Parts: sequence; C-alpha cells; structure tokens
Amino acid sequence: MLIFLRSIPWMIGVACAGGFFLVTRDVSLFVPVVLTLFVLLGFFYARLIDLPRNDFGFWNFFLVPMVLLLASVFFFIFLEEPRSMLLLGGVLTVLELIYAEHLFAYFHQPSRYRVYTIERISLVLSVVTSFLMASSLFGLLILLQLPLWMIAPVFFLFSTFMVYGVLWVSKVDSARSATSSLLGGIVLTEVFIALSFLPVAHTTGAGLLTVFLYFFLGMSRADFMDRLTRQVFLRYLFFTFVVLAVILLTAKWV
Repeated sequence: MLIFLRSIPWMIGVACAGGFFLVTRDVSLFVPVVLTLFVLLGFFYARLIDLPRNDFGFWNFFLVPMVLLLASVFFFIFLEEPRSMLLLGGVLTVLELIYAEHLFAYFHQPSRYRVYTIERISLVLSVVTSFLMASSLFGLLILLQLPLWMIAPVFFLFSTFMVYGVLWVSKVDSARSATSSLLGGIVLTEVFIALSFLPVAHTTGAGLLTVFLYFFLGMSRADFMDRLTRQVFLRYLFFTFVVLAVILLTAKWV
C-alpha cells in the first residue's frame, strides 16, 4: 500500500501533463479529458489524505488542489496560443506534484516532513488559484458581458474559502479564521468590483487583485501566528507596492 501511495504524486503529475497536452493538440477532447482529470485527481487525493471523510481537514486538503484544477480549466478556455496552453499545463503539473509530494510526507512519512511546509505550499497554491480564477471571472465580465451582480457573489464565496483554507492550515483558531475569512471575502470582493471598472485586460485586473490577496493573507498569518513585526509589515508593504507598480506601468490600457 505504501508503494502505491508513494507513486500517487507522480501519477497526478503524469495525469495533469498528459491531459493538458492532449487538449492542446485536439480541443475537441476538452470535455472528456477534463472530466477524467477531475475523477483521477479526486480519487488519488482521497487516497492520499489520511483523514476521515467527515473531518473538515480532509476537505480542506482535498479542495485546495481540486479548486486549482478547476481554476486552471476556466483559465484555459481564454487562451488561444498552444504555447500558453502548454505553459499553463506545466505550471499546474508542477504545483499539483509538489503539493501531492508534501501531502504524502505529511501523512505517511512524518520523519521526512519539514515543519510549515504544507502551510507555505498551500499559500502558494491559493495565490496561483486566485489569479487564475479572478482572471477567468474578469474574462467572463469583459468577453461575455455577464452582469457584475452574477459574478461578484461567486468571487466572494471563492475568496472566503481561499482565506479560510490558508488560515486553517496555518493552525489559526477556527472562530478567528471564520471571522477573518468573511471580512477578507468582503474586502477582496469590493476590490474585485472596483477593478472590474478599470479599462485593462482581464489578466491585469487579476494580477492586481492577487497582489492584494497576498498582502492580506501574509498580514493575517503573521498577526495570528504572533510574527507581525514592523520589519515584516514593511517587507510585505514594499513587495506589494513594487509589484503593483510593475503591473500598472506595464499594463495595456484600453
């Protein structure tokens, strides 16, 4: 059994890489390949996570990579060049493989697990997922002209889950995590609504929103883990302003 569990991360990587390669070569395979990927990854992660199905921890560890897959599929729809599609597939493959590797060590080989690794990789996956999902939702607003009142609640639920998941895996108290995730969801949704009025590409708006999310998550984690010092705050603030400036200065304004 341990040998099978040890091979799961690599099977997940092969499934993601092979699936996106097939879809890039033949778009008509999109639906069957995507459905197969969800079934395979769902099965593999369910076997890898050694927790009862009625435990919230199981669903948090399970949904983080599955939502990343969902966001990647949505983002894929807006891509036109095969290179971009393959690049997205490569990024997804690497992230899913790394996450699955750390899950295996966390649950089945604790002696190999490094403290706080699962927290850090969950933060990375949440940030990447947020960019892909926000970009897709902005794309729906711009390209399909869907009303904002339909998209905003979806983003609120998504951002609330992302914030709560990161705080929970960082071992923040459940009550405080729930309060912060709701407040974070409201604030991030307000930023999402404000950015939707900017005359920029959907990826630019998503990039700006992702920077805000990263700052909020970083400050929240540091505060709850009693690591929020002046130096930490200034470091996050400096990084946020630099990235925002780069995005705004290089963006193509419509």
